[in-house]
Amino acid sequence: MERTTSIDALVITIPEDMVLISKVEYEEMKHKELSEVYWNMKDLEERTYKKHEWLKENVLYPQKFRKVLDVKNGGFVYYPDSKGKT
Repeated sequence: MERTTSIDALVITIPEDMVLISKVEYEEMKHKELSEVYWNMKDLEERTYKKHEWLKENVLYPQKFRKVLDVKNGGFVYYPDSKGKT
């Protein structure tokens, strides 16, 4: 019995100013983008579009989040030891 296989070709043109990378490589790049980046409160406000008062009240200072976020517990937020420190 004779079998016929048909393949339709798809041609994708990649512009000169772009490159094609694997998903794994893309994920690694995304991870490195924020790795070892330090933000102050102003940076955080600009990134989240929330005021520092809201961020402190709802994210940074509630006890349920603070324990997880604190660098002393393996998190990524540095909490100052005394008032007036950033």
